[in-house]
Amino acid sequence: MKRIFIVLLTFHLSLFGYTSVKTLKFESGITIYGQIGFVDVVLIQNFDNNTYEMKATTTSIGAVKYLTNNRRDVFTSEGQIKDGVYIPFKFTKEAIEKDYKKITTYHFDYEENTVYKTVSKEEYKTVSTFDPLTFSYKDERKLIQEKSEENITLYHNDYLSLYLNMQSYKLKIGKVFYVDKKDSDTLIYKKHDLVEVQKHDGEDIYSIAVHYDEESIFFKKIESIGVSFYGDAYIEKISEETKIIHNDS
Repeated sequence: MKRIFIVLLTFHLSLFGYTSVKTLKFESGITIYGQIGFVDVVLIQNFDNNTYEMKATTTSIGAVKYLTNNRRDVFTSEGQIKDGVYIPFKFTKEAIEKDYKKITTYHFDYEENTVYKTVSKEEYKTVSTFDPLTFSYKDERKLIQEKSEENITLYHNDYLSLYLNMQSYKLKIGKVFYVDKKDSDTLIYKKHDLVEVQKHDGEDIYSIAVHYDEESIFFKKIESIGVSFYGDAYIEKISEETKIIHNDS
């Protein structure tokens, strides 16, 4: 009976189309510090037009929150799903602090074989100006804005699509390239559950082990191996919910 129900449900969803919305929460930590924050993830997959949007938001707690000036990072990947491959069209990362905000946006142009990158910064700074009438300096809080634009090399992944393609076995073994990768860093995909990271031209080398969840496309836990100075880091799933929205026929 259960099997018949699943078959009927699958037929119904494929006939009328649907959108899957997954909401997840992870805790993050480092060996010598313990828990340092949380990662909130939302993955929206529209199986009518085969598009996706994935957003990951990191927040810190305790001493790390204080040391990072209550920083919050938001990563968003938007694109298309084709033959099981997640193809990003736009990737955005935001770094947000009390008096500072930086937004980096990547637009993927596959026809022109390039990525259009924009960086915008907003920062409140205290500026001292001399007042000749009072012969004194006056402090004034001003908003400083900067923006830059450039075309960069096209790579077919960002941080988030990279993981989605890894879990669906769509990555090739060997070096992995993605937008915003530092030139001195190297990422090597060794097997489905293991990635090697080489930073600063190979001066620092460690591995990242992925513990998958058989009932989800998201991992149970990711942990670094061989990070000696700060201790090994981890991200572990706390909760996961899935909502199915039926699209109009």
